[in-house]
Amino acid sequence: DPDYAPAYLNLGLALAVKSNFIAAIDNFDKALQIDGQMVRALVGKAEVYTNSGHIEHAIVSLKEARLIEPKDEQIVTLLADSYQRSGNLSEAAEAHKAGIIDNPGSIKLMVALQRLVTKLGQFDSSIELAKEILRLEPSENALMEAAYIELQRRQTSSSIAYCQKILELYPNNARAYGYLGMAYLDSADLAQSCLLYTSPSPRDRQKSRMP
Repeated sequence: DPDYAPAYLNLGLALAVKSNFIAAIDNFDKALQIDGQMVRALVGKAEVYTNSGHIEHAIVSLKEARLIEPKDEQIVTLLADSYQRSGNLSEAAEAHKAGIIDNPGSIKLMVALQRLVTKLGQFDSSIELAKEILRLEPSENALMEAAYIELQRRQTSSSIAYCQKILELYPNNARAYGYLGMAYLDSADLAQSCLLYTSPSPRDRQKSRMP
């Protein structure tokens, strides 16, 4: 059956695994000629283009896939990753923002966007995202992100509060002690900062309390 699109798709995937990129793209295109809505073929093309160093072509394929499946978080992530590979962090952030509009409440996309805007130095936007993530799904990592962002914003009181919350819930989190020490140093509380940096590790403190 020469008009059976899934066969061309599967052949393209198999050829891609064997790094036969030109033939893989040819078969993905044949599948799309038969079924222009075959998202897996567009994603397959994007993966081949990425692996062969043609990021701009990968972006084009993923943008087409997004038009067909706007709620597919994997496509959003792949598109944002492609923008990052091309060095365009702003477009990567925009891709995640658009993905969140189509997938409201997606923690995965919100976390990715929050980390991107932090890289871009947009700390006010980053802390708002961090707070929303904490509201929707509190976790050790979410608290750590919030503590770090507040350090970058020079909001030492808020960073200290987040660190104290982390250590209340996760007393062996060494990084939280480090952030706390930096926050005290930033607020000119040298005594507290030195105490945190010179006292035993969280594990050693715990052992010292054991009978």
